[in-house]
Amino acid sequence: VMRRWTKPLSELVTVTRRLAAGKPPEPLLVRSMDELGFLACAFNEMASSLMASRRELVDINASLEQRVKDRTAELHEAMTKLDEMASTDALTHLANRRAFNSALTRFVEDSRKSNGDMAAILIDLDGFKPVNDTYGHDVGDELLVLTGKVLTKHTHDFDIAARLGGDEFAMLIRRTTEEEAVERAQAILEDFTAEAAKLLSRFEQDVPVSMSVGVAMRRKMRATDGETLIRYADRALYAAKGSGKACVRVAEPVREDETSDTTEEAA
Repeated sequence: VMRRWTKPLSELVTVTRRLAAGKPPEPLLVRSMDELGFLACAFNEMASSLMASRRELVDINASLEQRVKDRTAELHEAMTKLDEMASTDALTHLANRRAFNSALTRFVEDSRKSNGDMAAILIDLDGFKPVNDTYGHDVGDELLVLTGKVLTKHTHDFDIAARLGGDEFAMLIRRTTEEEAVERAQAILEDFTAEAAKLLSRFEQDVPVSMSVGVAMRRKMRATDGETLIRYADRALYAAKGSGKACVRVAEPVREDETSDTTEEAA
């Protein structure tokens, strides 16, 4: 009698522990239709129901985890797009002024720490306003887009090209020499002038378009911050405009006697 009761109870304890551990238990054998048989039937039904619920919860959890992963990926993509929109010029797809200023600070700091050189190039389109006035803003936008493509073509890895606003553009060249920077600036000017002529060749009226370019080297100008370097590049750009436009000019250090002469003239 004891064996008749203890064996089924021992089996019940074993499968109960297995169920508690999250493992699917083997169904209990129903050896009789007495109280032990009814207990075995009730346990089998309970275990089957619990395991079905467990599987459902696992499936729901897996689905929720996948949804969380999907939403996280979507959020990351949206944040990336927002960051890109905040730092990119919508028309030319170059960096905007905000991104340029941020890069300028990094470039100058890197140049100072490595004791290397870098170049800041400022570009202003010559003849852009007459194109806008003569052919309309759509053609003017085509010229701006063309400028973006030319600059992108001549922007190497780790450099940055930007549209600062209107028809003003800029480029920062990391770890370069003056010769290389001037070469790059001249190539940009020549490439743009040729492509702009092709773009405007569909019009009967000839409105020549080119660009004036100013180059400033950080070490040559002893610039310790980005604002100073850009001021020198702007001075070179102004010199290019004053030299008849459509040319590249490099900023040169101002001698002390030139500084005093300029001060006396201003007075």
